[in-house]
Amino acid sequence: MVKVRWVLMHPSDFFEKRQFETHIREAALYLITLTFVSSILSSLLNLAVGANQLSLMRKFFYLNLPLPGSAPLKLALLSVVYSILLIFFSYAVAFLLKLWMHLFLVHTPYSKSYQLLAYAVTPIYLFGWISEYVSYATWVWALILLVLGCRNMFGASRKKAWLMFTLPALLFVLGSFVVGSWIASIFSG
Repeated sequence: MVKVRWVLMHPSDFFEKRQFETHIREAALYLITLTFVSSILSSLLNLAVGANQLSLMRKFFYLNLPLPGSAPLKLALLSVVYSILLIFFSYAVAFLLKLWMHLFLVHTPYSKSYQLLAYAVTPIYLFGWISEYVSYATWVWALILLVLGCRNMFGASRKKAWLMFTLPALLFVLGSFVVGSWIASIFSG
């Protein structure tokens, strides 16, 4: 809990101290814990409000498996599977992050890119499950943490760090808008 507070309240200091953390063990345990806590809280919220997250997860994973038990049990099983997949996915994303930073001449070992990713996604896992609007805000917060982490862990300039992470975010938002507008025009006319 202390580490979570430190990441969220004093990110510059936190990421500066990560220079001395040599293994990904701590970051991996941190991310695994956040993933399962987020999954549990999201499932409890969905059960409390009666949302059908079960069908959404099945659509997401293209699962149409006959799962045993009642809807809450099925939701719990799918939440565990989803969490495990997210954990494995984090290792691949950290590798892509390392390659991306390398393109911007920020050379770092894999362990450091994993640490940056694991700690930067803290707001997404803690608050992103609350609602769609909160989720958008947590992605912006995570983007800011990526920039701060890149600056404080790797010594990248402010301009380079902002460009490195805001450029793909802006391209994604612009691309989503263009594709969404195109799809809307197909269905409206």
